[in-house]
Amino acid sequence: MKSLAVAAACLLAIAASAQQRPTNTGYTEVSFAPVTIDAGGGIKPTPKLARVSFGHTLDKNLDAELMVVATIAKDTYQVRQNNGATTNVDASSNGYGLYFRPNYTLDNGVNLYARAGWIHGEFTAQTASGNASTTGSSFSYGLGVKAPISKNAYFTADYTSYYKKDGITATGPSIGVGYLY
Repeated sequence: MKSLAVAAACLLAIAASAQQRPTNTGYTEVSFAPVTIDAGGGIKPTPKLARVSFGHTLDKNLDAELMVVATIAKDTYQVRQNNGATTNVDASSNGYGLYFRPNYTLDNGVNLYARAGWIHGEFTAQTASGNASTTGSSFSYGLGVKAPISKNAYFTADYTSYYKKDGITATGPSIGVGYLY
């Protein structure tokens, strides 16, 4: 009889925890992100990046996320050389990162979130005569908001500090859509 009572209590606990778990535990987001890269010297190119995030809900208020960013449009700027001639430089950036994303959902379904994690990035400056690139890893963080469109789709917007290391910073806003599954 005691075993039956323990088994019943365990079943009730499992049923209660299943009801507290979110229905959709995964998501994918696709965003447009004009990211400003500052490497000093007063030049701040802003390549346009596509950002894709794959997330999984760990708890009602915490997600884990894999983010991939890639340049979809380079930013071209001019640099004046010592002889007075100008050279066009194309700037681009790519990277991937892992994040935790604590969040809070308001009564109207709008979700406020923060993002904190690690990113590995590559920054490239290309000219007609060659290119230069650097890679590195950095702490990354941001703040954002999600607004529902339907039961499984939503708009998302955020501002993220992607990279800050060795005199290089990469920051910017993004806007996109997401899908829960």
